[in-house]
Amino acid sequence: MIRTEDIQLAETVLSGASPITPPDAEEYHKVKASWDALAKPLDGFGRLEELTSRIGGIQEKNPPDLHHAAVLVLASDNGIVKEGVSQSGQEITALCAGNIAKGHSTLGPLAKRTGAAILVYDLGIAGDTPEGVRDEKIRAGTRDFLTEPAMTKEEALAAIGTGIRLVGEQKARGITLVTSPIPSEFSRTSGALTSQGLPGSASAAPCTTCRSFSTGSSARPRPLWPKGSFRRRQPSGFPRTKVRSLRERR
Repeated sequence: MIRTEDIQLAETVLSGASPITPPDAEEYHKVKASWDALAKPLDGFGRLEELTSRIGGIQEKNPPDLHHAAVLVLASDNGIVKEGVSQSGQEITALCAGNIAKGHSTLGPLAKRTGAAILVYDLGIAGDTPEGVRDEKIRAGTRDFLTEPAMTKEEALAAIGTGIRLVGEQKARGITLVTSPIPSEFSRTSGALTSQGLPGSASAAPCTTCRSFSTGSSARPRPLWPKGSFRRRQPSGFPRTKVRSLRERR
């Protein structure tokens, strides 16, 4: 269901009327200087130093508060899956969302270890909302963007506004760090350049397909699992042949 207030919230932020405050450069450098003051090689902890410095800049705090964190999982399905470009069907999205909500995923132990809360939302799962998942459904999956626009402007704005509202809810309850479940490196490796989707799943299908259309490269992600795993046993032409046929149709 589309909420008018979510659309208005998105429009307000996107128009610049209520801009997102950029990270504080001074606090960023303070956190970085704290790392440099330790008895270790400069930048010895690599990206960890950069990440915590950025968090300090966002929070305007040194040291940054990493003890009040929440992981927000926003689940939805994509209509392009109808074209056969995904390794799995839309039913996997609901299954994964339900398992994540129950703590039955790799995210569960990691979040428990760090004390982070896991909050799963249904923004567009094609089927019923799984148990333990909060219903924020805008529509039951997007449309097939090969034949029509995946979303209307109102649906897209509602999705953006919903995300802003959910993060605001966490801030109001004292959460100082909100993150998504999959690092950007993982998404880039899977070919999902702008998505937080699971590699080879319906949630990553649009970005994988768009990448293939725009670059002419294979839609098949680089294997992340060892030889002999189920991923390596998939047919060699899947989903590459599907996406190639879509390119030819365009």
